[in-house]
Amino acid sequence: MDGSRSKRISQKGKCRETQVDGLLEKAEAFARGVLESLEALTGTTACKGVQITRLKAQQKLFPDCSYVLMGFSMNREGKVCALLAQQYILFGREATEDEIHDELLKLGFHPEMDGEYYTNGEYDIFDAVPNNVLVGIDGSLYFIDTIIYKSDEANLSVYKSQSPKYTKNE
Repeated sequence: MDGSRSKRISQKGKCRETQVDGLLEKAEAFARGVLESLEALTGTTACKGVQITRLKAQQKLFPDCSYVLMGFSMNREGKVCALLAQQYILFGREATEDEIHDELLKLGFHPEMDGEYYTNGEYDIFDAVPNNVLVGIDGSLYFIDTIIYKSDEANLSVYKSQSPKYTKNE
């Protein structure tokens, strides 16, 4: 190597360790949070968050208001979370419970536990209530914020443990 064209790598004592190390620590923490969020989305860890299977179910059952994964961000508590988007629905009003019930029956679902949730044997839909189902200006129903799980007794237990509205008188 010729001394006039090569650059000398800074020695450890001459580096700005605090800025670089601090930036690397932040990047590592953010990357760890993204990984944890991805694990939560794919269902590889127990979590209350959204799972990929639920996003796919929303897209399959209600394609007009499916979610799109936009990226990741930090919430107020400093936790990394998924950023989801849905198409904006031009709506006239919230659907009534009877309209929701009738639409789910048309889609092959039937009510369980006095309408606490609906199932078709493949998927269970929870939280199908008026403020989560809109009547679009075209007259169609849009299920924008329901909770969808693959049919499984364990998912019912998860829902029961998370739902503030779940009636605990079995």
